Amino acid sequence: MTEEFKIIIDDDIKKCEDEIINGNKQSRGKLHGILVSKYGSIIDGFEDGLHSLFYDNDGTYRKENLERMKEKLLLFKAMDYKNSYAKDENTGITVNNTNQFSATLNISFAEAKKQVEAMTSLRDEEIDEIHSKIDELEKIVASSDRKTKKWDKAKEIIKWIADKGIDVGLTLLPLVLKLGEQTS
Repeated sequence: MTEEFKIIIDDDIKKCEDEIINGNKQSRGKLHGILVSKYGSIIDGFEDGLHSLFYDNDGTYRKENLERMKEKLLLFKAMDYKNSYAKDENTGITVNNTNQFSATLNISFAEAKKQVEAMTSLRDEEIDEIHSKIDELEKIVASSDRKTKKWDKAKEIIKWIADKGIDVGLTLLPLVLKLGEQTS
């Protein structure tokens, strides 16, 4: 860090101290704007934790913000003018966080029918209709048609599933995915 930069930081710390003790709403607001524009891109997180000045009718937020900015400048100085949170600085810490979700969607047509029968919210006519759609899907999947033709044949069933409840959809969608599987 250059000596000139260190002098600028010390001068801004002194300005903060003066404004906190002797300043008014207008002068504190002016210094606030200068410091944010000056250090916002130099010190990572410099603007974090500062109050919005939009509702600062009596100047309280300006004073509190200057106190926080002064502390951040003092810390920056104490850390030998190095931004420990800078993205290009190697801290030696590596975080490897990976979230994975895996679900098995393998269900047979017979199992799907059993699940539908266990749905107590469905009437007998609805269960029969769903069984009929499962049978249609099974025929399409078992056919020797190309995948694109299978998908074309299944479009109406897929639309029909979209109009059903979540329980029916979760049961039948794994069967729809079987349209993309290779049959031999």
